[in-house]
Amino acid sequence: MPRPLQPQPHVDPASQPGSTGGMSFSLIEARKYTLKEAGKLAGVSEATMRNEVKFGEIPVIRIGTKAMIVDRDLEQYLQRHYLYEGIKESPSVGCPSIPDWVEDSPLLKPKRNAS
Repeated sequence: MPRPLQPQPHVDPASQPGSTGGMSFSLIEARKYTLKEAGKLAGVSEATMRNEVKFGEIPVIRIGTKAMIVDRDLEQYLQRHYLYEGIKESPSVGCPSIPDWVEDSPLLKPKRNAS
């Protein structure tokens, strides 16, 4: 069973002996998940994860036909999809996104008065 995601400490590769800079974390030390494992952690199917990879939504390490997702990339992917849904407050009368000059325009007023 995969371990839960844990934050990785930031290590500046330029400060490491023999380092030439580049990535700010080690792919060797990072936890990697198969698409099936990543899908299970994200609460979606393996097929959904494959589609997300196919459309460039999440990066992978691909060696031959095997694709692996790094824990940090999975966490960032989930953060991008983290949002609130629904109405936070009751809607007011009228549309607050329409400027007053548009609502007061004579072009929007009825041409005939109803009697």
